[in-house]
Amino acid sequence: MNKASRLKRNLIIAVIIICAAVIVWHLWVGGRGAGSKREAEETAKAPSQPSGQEGENVVTLDQATQAKSGILTSPLKQVAYQEEVKAYGTVLELQNIDNFHKNLLDSRKNVADLKNNRAAAMAEVEKTKTSVEASRKEYERLKVLYVDNRNISEKALQAEEVTWRSDEANARAAEQGLNSAQEALRTGEESLQILQDTIRQQWGTIIAGWIFEDLSALERLRQGLDVLIQITLPLGISVGSAPRSVLVQTGAGKIISANLVSPSPRTDPRIQGMSFFYLAPFKPEILLGMNVLAYLPTGPMLQGFFVPTSAIVWWQGKTWAYIQGAPDKFVRREIFTEFPLENGWFVRRGLSKGERIVTRGAELIFSQEFRSRIETE
Repeated sequence: MNKASRLKRNLIIAVIIICAAVIVWHLWVGGRGAGSKREAEETAKAPSQPSGQEGENVVTLDQATQAKSGILTSPLKQVAYQEEVKAYGTVLELQNIDNFHKNLLDSRKNVADLKNNRAAAMAEVEKTKTSVEASRKEYERLKVLYVDNRNISEKALQAEEVTWRSDEANARAAEQGLNSAQEALRTGEESLQILQDTIRQQWGTIIAGWIFEDLSALERLRQGLDVLIQITLPLGISVGSAPRSVLVQTGAGKIISANLVSPSPRTDPRIQGMSFFYLAPFKPEILLGMNVLAYLPTGPMLQGFFVPTSAIVWWQGKTWAYIQGAPDKFVRREIFTEFPLENGWFVRRGLSKGERIVTRGAELIFSQEFRSRIETE
């Protein structure tokens, strides 16, 4: 093939490649335009669309959708909150208390029996003393008769003397029995006192009083109506006086309120800090032997907002809530749940006075937000 032929062939190949490239370009642009048109149509049909607004996620829902979904909002409530110290607690089992109570009842019964024994011994002493006095007088009377012209026989006098001496022996035995009964009672009362002191050392005067008097508070614990919690501060942290009421958080996140019973005379050996007893109503989420967290209000008063539990959505290890930015717009915002309250949280930052928060239906809005994201991708 000569040089002219090769040049002609290369020119034809170049023209073919250029034409093919132009055709592919037009096909790609046309498909892209059709796809964009379909996306626009789907976006127009979607009932809600998340979008960026100053770093926040906005969901748009019309009034009809809100009503159908049962979404409710309410204005944020400003509340005062006392700063708290975190402590550790254990829901106590009652075996130790029940054992003490049983031993106390047994010891009290023993002391009562010993008192009865002493009373019987004292009565026996008095009886034998009377017998000794009577038999002695009778012996002396008969002795006078015997000396006076042998008005009685010597045998009768001797018999009465035997009676007198026998009564004296019985009196001495009764005295010894009384001494033994008094010593046994003293030992029994000392044992009872040691047991009562031990109960006070273990449980403090208040709970010891429940055990001593068998009060209704102890019966409520037995019936499972209340639970007793020992709360211990971390080593090195102290409080001037124990708060009358604290919040206790279970492992499942449930928050319950507990009321102070008394300081504990002993600490939790695992923690070694100041310790207190608190009483809480029984809840299915709180079990005997369970370890819990406790929040003791001891610091300064803070100002912030109350966010109910129903408003919180958990995602990616964070807590979120929806704020109503307009009648049909809801903004998902991170909530800093540092301070638990009963049925909710105290929030200091991220919220503003006058804002409305979704209190029912937050999960529905959350699912709608991410469903819309998937549909538009």
